[in-house]
Amino acid sequence: ATATAEVPTRLMELTPMELNCCLAGLVALGCCEHKFFMSVGKSALARHKTFGPKELTTLLTILSEVRLVHGNLFTSAAEAISARVRELRPAELLRCARALSRCGVKSEAFCQAAGDDVVGRWEKSNT
Repeated sequence: ATATAEVPTRLMELTPMELNCCLAGLVALGCCEHKFFMSVGKSALARHKTFGPKELTTLLTILSEVRLVHGNLFTSAAEAISARVRELRPAELLRCARALSRCGVKSEAFCQAAGDDVVGRWEKSNT
């Protein structure tokens, strides 16, 4: 309870990696306070463009584990990731797709970028 009271006041100070580590630890400890995760979602939405695609994928994965559907965050993150999908490893790409689907978020841009990337990788490996 102390961590979930302290972290929201410092969300903007944390790097994306620090935020993800903090969230992963709290989830592992069984934290599922909706109010806390909503404040995390709002903070992340305000600065999601400072996250790299890997950090956004990790954030979406963690939030999907607690079934937090922050539609604007997930939609904006999917758009940001789709522009840089080539930076993700195949496992990260699948984790991102799974996080979006778990929360019922549809993104044509992400699906198109992911599909193009998978086909491109397959063609490259078969030439």
